[in-house]
This record gives sequence, structure tokens and C-alpha cells, in this order.
Amino acid sequence: MLSAPGALDRGQQLLAAQEIARYIIDAQNPTLADTDSVLKRLAASVIDVILEVELDAHLEQHAGSPTVTGTKPNGRNGTRDKLLCTEIGPIRVNAPRDRDGSFDPILIPKRKRRFAHIQQLVLALMVQGLSIREVSAQLAHACGVTISKELIERIELRLTNDLVYWRDHPLDRVYPVLLVDEMRGKTSNHSMLDVVYSIVVAFTADNEQDILGIWAHRPSQDNSQSYWNSAFSTIKKRGVNDVMIVLHRNFPGLPKALNNVWPQALEEDCQARVFADSSQRHSLNSQQQYQDFPPKAA
Repeated sequence: MLSAPGALDRGQQLLAAQEIARYIIDAQNPTLADTDSVLKRLAASVIDVILEVELDAHLEQHAGSPTVTGTKPNGRNGTRDKLLCTEIGPIRVNAPRDRDGSFDPILIPKRKRRFAHIQQLVLALMVQGLSIREVSAQLAHACGVTISKELIERIELRLTNDLVYWRDHPLDRVYPVLLVDEMRGKTSNHSMLDVVYSIVVAFTADNEQDILGIWAHRPSQDNSQSYWNSAFSTIKKRGVNDVMIVLHRNFPGLPKALNNVWPQALEEDCQARVFADSSQRHSLNSQQQYQDFPPKAA
């Protein structure tokens, strides 16, 4: 969080903060890849939760049964690193193990190295949370398998607890730079309709990035000034009093909404400079990500 010398008046403090924001832009060079980077961390957390829930269910189901080794009762045996290929790049997860090696996850089997739709699942969860049926549909779409309602309920409960904290935890009072991005995906309901996800990523003076919010709208709906007013006001209500510079791709209505919520903030259409790498970025439906990722032996 930024702090300015007490001797400066409000205008001088803002100018100093904007200079720091410019320095952050030059030093960190925010791009679309940063949005993917933050989503990858969240995706890894979601996968870790799913695997842990599956192991719990496996151990409970076979409690008291003879183990493969015939010695000690089966139980947890730590974790191992596993690298998954996804549409947003490689994701490293902590795959839990059991003592006798009988645990083979349904959603991400031991030898599976590709997870084609994790970004879609994470975005849908973070926007509004999902019902049991919707979690089932998203997991079936992402993993290509159908699992029991009981296991879905366990996964939904664990994910809900984590995501409620993410959506409600206090934010910094000041953010030097915000990056506003959009991604296309599918709705979480049974029809799986097209949807556009708007994402706001903050860049701090400590070289950290954090997603401040995600909102969804149909492609046919105009993300107008009222849409961005609602998004930015939600962020401000969580404690963000000041924003220095907002980078975006010329989204309609965003400049006026930004002026309403944070009048001192500067906005820049960074289509050419900040988003120059967009042609190389993986989309939700891209299959190109698999070509440069040779799977490793199990």
C-alpha cells in the first residue's frame, strides 16, 4: 500500500502516487499474461481441494478393509508435485497420496497430465458460486467424467468456504495500477451459454498481483457505464479508496465509470503497448497449449 509524506497536500500526494504507478508500469510491464498467472494460482488451489476431497472419500470408503499391503491401515502419505497442462499454461499442483497406493483420483487420474477447462471452472466459481448441479456440470465438462452427488457436495462445500473468503476479504486502501481484462467462456448452468468474464487485477508497489473482482455478462449485453460503475463501486466498498492508473482495452463506458468512482485515477487504452502479446495468449478453447507440453512419465 502506498503512503505519501505528510507534508504534501492532497494534489501533491496524488502526483507522487501516480509517479510510483508509472514506475510500476515500466518495471512490471503489465500484460494479459499477468491475468493468466493469477488465475493459474487460483486454479492450482481449486485442483488441490478437489484432490484432497477425493482422497478423504477414498479413505473413508475403504476404512477397515484389508489394505493392498496387508499391514497398517491405509492413510495419508504426503503429497507429490504434479504438473498439469491447461489452457492457461502449466499448473503445478500437490497431488495427495495414500500409504498403499490404491488411491487413483476420478477427476484427475494418476497418469493424466492435461486439464482442458480449468479456467472456465475457476471463473464460474469466482463470479457467483455454483449449485451442486452446476458444479457437477462444470466438472463433467472439464474432466469428461461424471461423479457421485455425495462427492460433488463435499467439493462444493470446501470450495465455497475458500471462495467466500476470497470474495469478501479486505483489500488495500490504495492500488497504484489496475489492469482490466476480459475472457470468454461458458455459463455455469446446464445450457452452457457463451459468457464474457470481466476481470480486474491489481498491481502493488511490492511487485504482487491480486484479482480484485470478476463479473460476467452475455456477449449481446453492452458492458456500459452502469456495468463498470457497479464493478468499481463493489471494489471501493471493500476498502479501496484510491486507484492511480487503470489499464484497459478501450472498453465502452469504463472511463466515465472510473471518473465517477475514483475521480483522481488516470485511465489508459493500452491496446497497443500493454496488450501487445495478446496474439500469443491462449484462449479458453485453444488446443495449441498442448503442442509444447510433452507429458512426463507417471
